[in-house]
Amino acid sequence: MDLYKWSYKLLPLVASELVADCLALAREIRALGMRASPGRPGRLRSARYAGSDDRPGSAARTLAG
Repeated sequence: MDLYKWSYKLLPLVASELVADCLALAREIRALGMRASPGRPGRLRSARYAGSDDRPGSAARTLAG
């Protein structure tokens, strides 16, 4: 999220495509972290998160279309 936060703050200076790429990357990393956490394993599926299936890289495929 730090990469996205700083790219958003620098939005007048950087291209909006870079900000969008940073957001997509932050979302994928967040999904990976939530899947790896030992807390509640089904929370992504219960929240109907787009990349919530159990296959590795599924969030990347969903974000790419």
